[in-house]
Amino acid sequence: MDPRGTLDQADRQEHPAGGAEGTVQVERGQAFMADRLEESVFPSRTLGWKNPNNVRRGWRVIREAIGLGWVTPHVFRRTAATLLDDAKLTARQIADVLGHSRPSMTQDHYLGRGSVHPAAAAALDSAFRQASRMPL
Repeated sequence: MDPRGTLDQADRQEHPAGGAEGTVQVERGQAFMADRLEESVFPSRTLGWKNPNNVRRGWRVIREAIGLGWVTPHVFRRTAATLLDDAKLTARQIADVLGHSRPSMTQDHYLGRGSVHPAAAAALDSAFRQASRMPL
Protein backbone atom coordinates (compact mmCIF):
# COMPACT_ATOMS: atom_id res chain seq x y z
CA MET A 1 0.00 0.00 0.00
CA ASP A 2 1.22 3.48 -0.87
CA PRO A 3 1.11 5.54 2.37
CA ARG A 4 1.07 8.86 0.51
CA GLY A 5 -2.58 8.53 -0.45
CA THR A 6 -3.89 6.89 2.71
CA LEU A 7 -5.22 10.06 4.36
CA ASP A 8 -6.76 11.33 1.13
CA GLN A 9 -8.47 8.00 0.60
CA ALA A 10 -9.74 7.95 4.19
CA ASP A 11 -11.14 11.47 3.82
CA ARG A 12 -13.01 10.62 0.60
CA GLN A 13 -14.47 7.33 1.77
CA GLU A 14 -17.87 7.43 3.41
CA HIS A 15 -17.99 4.42 5.68
CA PRO A 16 -20.64 3.95 8.33
CA ALA A 17 -19.44 4.00 11.93
CA GLY A 18 -18.70 0.57 13.28
CA GLY A 19 -15.96 -1.92 13.96
CA ALA A 20 -15.82 -3.95 10.76
CA GLU A 21 -12.58 -3.91 8.83
CA GLY A 22 -12.34 -0.93 6.53
CA THR A 23 -14.97 1.12 8.33
CA VAL A 24 -14.47 4.39 10.13
CA GLN A 25 -14.61 4.16 13.91
CA VAL A 26 -15.22 7.21 16.04
CA GLU A 27 -13.72 7.27 19.51
CA ARG A 28 -13.67 10.41 21.64
CA GLY A 29 -14.45 12.49 18.57
CA GLN A 30 -11.59 11.05 16.49
CA ALA A 31 -12.25 9.09 13.30
CA PHE A 32 -9.74 6.50 12.14
CA MET A 33 -9.58 3.50 9.88
CA ALA A 34 -9.68 0.28 11.93
CA ASP A 35 -7.57 -1.59 9.37
CA ARG A 36 -4.88 1.14 9.36
CA LEU A 37 -3.89 0.92 13.04
CA GLU A 38 -0.91 -1.36 12.44
CA GLU A 39 0.57 0.72 9.60
CA SER A 40 3.66 2.83 10.10
CA VAL A 41 3.05 6.59 10.22
CA PHE A 42 6.53 7.28 8.80
CA PRO A 43 7.38 4.09 6.91
CA SER A 44 10.80 3.05 5.67
CA ARG A 45 11.67 3.14 1.98
CA THR A 46 10.29 -0.39 1.67
CA LEU A 47 7.05 0.75 3.41
CA GLY A 48 7.93 -1.28 6.52
CA TRP A 49 9.01 -0.24 10.00
CA LYS A 50 12.06 2.00 10.40
CA ASN A 51 15.00 0.93 12.50
CA PRO A 52 14.72 2.84 15.83
CA ASN A 53 18.37 3.95 15.53
CA ASN A 54 17.62 5.58 12.18
CA VAL A 55 14.60 7.37 13.66
CA ARG A 56 16.71 8.65 16.56
CA ARG A 57 19.45 9.82 14.19
CA GLY A 58 16.98 11.66 11.95
CA TRP A 59 15.24 13.21 14.94
CA ARG A 60 18.61 14.39 16.32
CA VAL A 61 19.59 16.01 13.00
CA ILE A 62 16.24 17.85 12.80
CA ARG A 63 16.39 19.00 16.45
CA GLU A 64 19.87 20.38 16.06
CA ALA A 65 19.06 22.08 12.75
CA ILE A 66 16.19 24.03 14.32
CA GLY A 67 18.05 24.82 17.54
CA LEU A 68 16.20 22.36 19.76
CA GLY A 69 18.98 19.85 20.38
CA TRP A 70 17.92 19.56 24.01
CA VAL A 71 14.49 18.09 23.08
CA THR A 72 15.03 14.36 23.50
CA PRO A 73 12.42 11.62 23.88
CA HIS A 74 13.20 11.72 27.61
CA VAL A 75 12.03 15.35 27.72
CA PHE A 76 8.62 14.20 26.47
CA ARG A 77 8.60 11.51 29.16
CA ARG A 78 9.35 14.03 31.91
CA THR A 79 6.75 16.41 30.52
CA ALA A 80 4.13 13.66 30.55
CA ALA A 81 5.00 12.83 34.16
CA THR A 82 4.74 16.51 35.14
CA LEU A 83 1.38 16.92 33.40
CA LEU A 84 0.02 13.82 35.13
CA ASP A 85 1.36 15.03 38.48
CA ASP A 86 -0.26 18.45 37.92
CA ALA A 87 -3.52 16.62 37.14
CA LYS A 88 -3.27 15.10 40.66
CA LEU A 89 -2.76 11.47 39.57
CA THR A 90 -1.12 9.32 42.22
CA ALA A 91 2.54 8.31 41.97
CA ARG A 92 1.33 4.72 41.39
CA GLN A 93 -0.80 5.79 38.42
CA ILE A 94 2.04 7.82 36.93
CA ALA A 95 4.48 4.94 37.50
CA ASP A 96 2.10 2.66 35.62
CA VAL A 97 2.00 5.05 32.65
CA LEU A 98 5.80 5.35 32.61
CA GLY A 99 6.29 1.61 33.07
CA HIS A 100 7.98 1.81 36.46
CA SER A 101 7.46 -1.10 38.83
CA ARG A 102 8.07 1.13 41.88
CA PRO A 103 6.31 4.47 42.47
CA SER A 104 9.39 5.54 44.46
CA MET A 105 11.41 5.47 41.22
CA THR A 106 8.84 7.78 39.63
CA GLN A 107 8.85 10.12 42.63
CA ASP A 108 12.65 10.21 42.90
CA HIS A 109 13.35 10.88 39.24
CA TYR A 110 10.27 12.48 37.71
CA LEU A 111 8.08 14.25 40.26
CA GLY A 112 8.57 17.36 42.33
CA ARG A 113 11.71 18.56 40.60
CA GLY A 114 11.67 22.28 40.03
CA SER A 115 8.37 22.66 41.84
CA VAL A 116 7.60 25.99 43.43
CA HIS A 117 6.73 25.71 47.10
CA PRO A 118 5.04 28.94 48.29
CA ALA A 119 5.34 27.99 51.97
CA ALA A 120 9.11 27.52 51.64
CA ALA A 121 9.44 30.84 49.81
CA ALA A 122 7.44 32.61 52.53
CA ALA A 123 9.58 31.08 55.29
CA LEU A 124 12.83 32.13 53.59
CA ASP A 125 11.47 35.60 52.89
CA SER A 126 10.52 36.01 56.54
CA ALA A 127 13.95 34.84 57.70
CA PHE A 128 15.75 37.25 55.37
CA ARG A 129 13.53 40.15 56.47
CA GLN A 130 14.30 39.42 60.13
CA ALA A 131 18.01 39.08 59.43
CA SER A 132 18.08 42.40 57.59
CA ARG A 133 16.66 44.17 60.68
CA MET A 134 19.40 42.89 62.99
CA PRO A 135 22.24 45.30 63.79
CA LEU A 136 25.67 44.32 62.53
